[in-house]
Amino acid sequence: MVFDNLGGRIASHLARHWSRYLMYGATTAVGVAAAALLHRVPPTRGRKVVGHLGFIAVAVAICMLAPHDYQDVIFSPTGAAVAGVFFPVLESMRAVCSVTEEDDRRWLQYWLAQANL
Repeated sequence: MVFDNLGGRIASHLARHWSRYLMYGATTAVGVAAAALLHRVPPTRGRKVVGHLGFIAVAVAICMLAPHDYQDVIFSPTGAAVAGVFFPVLESMRAVCSVTEEDDRRWLQYWLAQANL
């Protein structure tokens, strides 16, 4: 039967790939935490170069110093989906719930550009 020893096969699969699922969960948790923390940082409209340089330096350091297994997860299709979809969706929902229309317009432009790509 198809379902014979299904629990054993699932347990065997999880035992072999537990570190991958742990990394996916950690990546998602970091994305959620980053979205929550970045929302509290006041926008500077690109005038403060030090903040941009610091972000670039930290991002490059993380990419260069991360173990090879983590790099595989970060640059995998799942990692790209988390960075390219999850954060914009979260920020778009926040923009829709806000009172101002400026952020609504900005995220609408983002999604229109994304749809064209």
